[in-house]
Amino acid sequence: MPPYFPFPKPYRVALASLLLFAAFALACGDSASSPSTTTESVTIDPSVVAVITSTPVPTAAALPATTLTPTVAATPPSEGVAPEAKRLADEAWARLVDLTENHSPRASGSDEEANAAAHLRDVLTSLGYETTLQPFTFHTVKTEAASMGANSARFQAIPLDFSARGEVEGALEYVGLAQDGDVPEDGLAGKVALIERGIITFEEKIKRVAAAGAVGAVIYNHSAGLYRGSLQAESAIPAVSVSREDSVELLELAKDADVTFLLSISNHEAPSHNVIADKPGTGDGVVVLGAHYDTVPDSPGANDNGSGIATVLTVASELADESLPFALRIVLFGGEEEGLHGSIHYVQSISSDEQEQILAMLNFDALGSGPVIAVLGSGVLASTVMDYGERHDITVERRLDIGPFTSDHAPFDNVEVPVLFFLADDFSRINSPDDVIEFVEPLRMGEAAALAIGLLRDLAE
Repeated sequence: MPPYFPFPKPYRVALASLLLFAAFALACGDSASSPSTTTESVTIDPSVVAVITSTPVPTAAALPATTLTPTVAATPPSEGVAPEAKRLADEAWARLVDLTENHSPRASGSDEEANAAAHLRDVLTSLGYETTLQPFTFHTVKTEAASMGANSARFQAIPLDFSARGEVEGALEYVGLAQDGDVPEDGLAGKVALIERGIITFEEKIKRVAAAGAVGAVIYNHSAGLYRGSLQAESAIPAVSVSREDSVELLELAKDADVTFLLSISNHEAPSHNVIADKPGTGDGVVVLGAHYDTVPDSPGANDNGSGIATVLTVASELADESLPFALRIVLFGGEEEGLHGSIHYVQSISSDEQEQILAMLNFDALGSGPVIAVLGSGVLASTVMDYGERHDITVERRLDIGPFTSDHAPFDNVEVPVLFFLADDFSRINSPDDVIEFVEPLRMGEAAALAIGLLRDLAE
């Protein structure tokens, strides 16, 4: 799930009460004393609104445990488990196991993502929906980091947000944390600086080694795994992040002056698909159920967003043979982790008249880990869901704001479609190799499915 720079905006009054959302400035730098200088972005998701832009939105590694504080009083906690939610949880769990074991990872724009799209199309077709694939392309960044010569090796690297583009080569030189005194007196002319993450901001590190003549920079993590870092403005040299694990080999390579290191960052056009499945209604209007199916590289994506996909498929199965006065459209989005590309493309692909026909858009993302299900969006839709939860012994919390996250409801909200976003509280493992099925709570999926089905039946009445 990508972060966002939000702007306040009211929902359409046809189905929503007016809500305003606080602006957020992305600020997660290494240096607590100067957070405005450099930010270190981690990509987790959900949110309310997003600035739609062609610039790729960064994705990230896991955060420390993150639990959101409810902004509206929750439905009183349940003493037991709602039978309907438990039944639906069992189905959603089976679907999540299949997706995670047989179709993960599903990195945005990859062959694995394309294979997952074909699989999901077949699943929805088997449920009786008229299903198509909607192709699109998006711009992303292609990165190569490798040592050359006898000790050749390739490394997985992520460009820092706002890194300069280009291809450079040079000897790899270790400069510690790139603080004052870490850069050698004779400079770094023509070299690629190897830097440890921490203490000072990325901005300060990159500026210092570039001023010393470095042609590129590699910043390795101070803890396990990959991470996503961000600068405030474009750097003078290409700069990437790598994992702590890879730093062991990189530090050895830096001891060999004969090793040449290649660093390349270039723009790249990637293919993806939205999976669209339709069930006609007996009257006018359409309700869209959405979830993204792609993951970040090397993540199983069990919570983000296997949990959302499994929930939507469960709802689709439950309603497949049910007569509704409105059409039901399932849209499973690709390219979300690179910047909501699938949902942006879908909204832009339909006419303003078709947008007006959408009665509501329900979005499901990272809802499988946390103590309770939460909803965010239209006041009328949220109230309906909370009332349903109270009647059926399902705890629901209401959010008015969830901070620096966004998801696929945002492009719909931007064109004034009433939206409701189903999520849970714990984003601590998303966008990392630790987003595994063992940390998903099946009941959260069952509760979200039961609430969505209840909302649709209430709307039908």
